Amino acid sequence: MKKILPNILTISRILMVPFLWWCCVRLQQPWGVFYGLIVFIVAAITDYYDGKFARKYNISNFGKIMDPIADKALIGVAFYLLAVSPIKIICIWPLVIILARELVVTLLRSYYIKKNIYIAANYWGKLKTGTQIGVVIAAFVFYLAKFWLPLSPSVAFALNTLTIVCIWITVLITIASGATYFFGEKK
Repeated sequence: MKKILPNILTISRILMVPFLWWCCVRLQQPWGVFYGLIVFIVAAITDYYDGKFARKYNISNFGKIMDPIADKALIGVAFYLLAVSPIKIICIWPLVIILARELVVTLLRSYYIKKNIYIAANYWGKLKTGTQIGVVIAAFVFYLAKFWLPLSPSVAFALNTLTIVCIWITVLITIASGATYFFGEKK
């Protein structure tokens, strides 16, 4: 059971992605976004424990393939939700850049694997994941705060600006982490 636990967590994260979308788009606002935030946080926690257990009990071939897919789907859908109604905090470009980075890295990884070259997880990848998860949570919380807290227009504007700046910093970190696949150490 312990050896398949990471795979169960990966599958559960994949199953949470459409539920995240459904909560935010189909349920009545702002409660739908609140439920979506809970789903996202639970999925992020499964990502953490999935990695922890996979390292402890050895990563399966299934996990090597499906874990990155689950991560990309979760982050992709979350940034999509930030760019469309009802949340619509950002323009579509952060999503496009993040998805383009993921596509390029996936193709490059596949190329290296065929040549038996492996690039280990590094600081930039962990920073990318952490900032992406953190900024999505912060953006969802900001969206909910506009409904549930008596924010003055100036405070709402400042929080909105801060959220957008943090998203673009996350995009820059995402690009930097992708660069490590071109210039980083390979084994």
